[in-house]
Amino acid sequence: MTAMLVVAGGMPGGARAADLAGDAATGIAGGNVTVSAAAMGGAGNNTSAPMVAGGAGSNVTMSAAAARGAGNDSVATVAAGSAANVAVASATAVAGGAGIFPDETIQVGGQEREYRLVAPATVDLSKPAPLVFAFHGMGGQSKDNMEDSTGLNELAGEHKFILVYPGASVLQIPAGLVKTWAMTPEQAAGDVAFFDALLKKLEGEYKIDGNRVYVTGMSNGAYFANLVGRERSAVIAAVAAHSSEMGEIDLEALDTGRKFPVMLIHGADDPIFPVVTAREARDLYLATGHEVKYVEVPGLGHAWATKVDINEQIWDFFSSHPLNGAVKASAKAN
Repeated sequence: MTAMLVVAGGMPGGARAADLAGDAATGIAGGNVTVSAAAMGGAGNNTSAPMVAGGAGSNVTMSAAAARGAGNDSVATVAAGSAANVAVASATAVAGGAGIFPDETIQVGGQEREYRLVAPATVDLSKPAPLVFAFHGMGGQSKDNMEDSTGLNELAGEHKFILVYPGASVLQIPAGLVKTWAMTPEQAAGDVAFFDALLKKLEGEYKIDGNRVYVTGMSNGAYFANLVGRERSAVIAAVAAHSSEMGEIDLEALDTGRKFPVMLIHGADDPIFPVVTAREARDLYLATGHEVKYVEVPGLGHAWATKVDINEQIWDFFSSHPLNGAVKASAKAN
């Protein structure tokens, strides 16, 4: 006996595909169960339990994004009966979906760019949410391991904002191929275009609070956070730059556009960028009328300042500086 069940529409919150597909296929030798895109994407599904149960010898197919819908906090799994064949396409982020999406891509200027998206289950996705871009450093750092050294995912869940880790592009340098941000004028232009395209895409997929778009970064990523803050000061509410130098961003460059507030964090014992570079950056921002919060951490090298609970300090700074907030020049050292 052969059974075929096709589930094509979205199911309401709390419903499970197993309630339909499993009952039809379980115990039926050779039963075929097909769950199409977004079939299990009903709003409010919050389960990591198996969602589709196939009978002995059955074929269970879940298409890409079948398990993702607004408010779901986990990608559904598939459990097959004995000797069943299971095919599951990789789930991708569907507009409004909660979860962690590690391998998202977008085309920018003919180039495929990658990013990692975190939409915590704690965020009410029916309302506009803050958005934070986090730019990783160069070398061995990436969109996939920045969370390991920063703990930003936990911060996003606690303070209910959407978090995205864009991936840097590959550049040929004398030492070989490395992933970097804005190391040449051409690369900088491409990276700013990536920011623009990614922001537009996320605004199309989620309800983003346009008054609360922020950028942060570490090392080379912090340099780019400074640069994109300058280039897109009309849309970026505030910048938090950790362990970087200003590079080609000079006094004249910062004296244009909106005077965005900036938080500068630096280790006093940083062996890569000596702390004097951070102090110079602070003075440069202040000289051009920006509000500055300066955090210099004694004993810290070139690493995220977890020992002074820097994430909470960053979020306090961001949350107190929406795009339309009043800005005045000041500095604070900790």
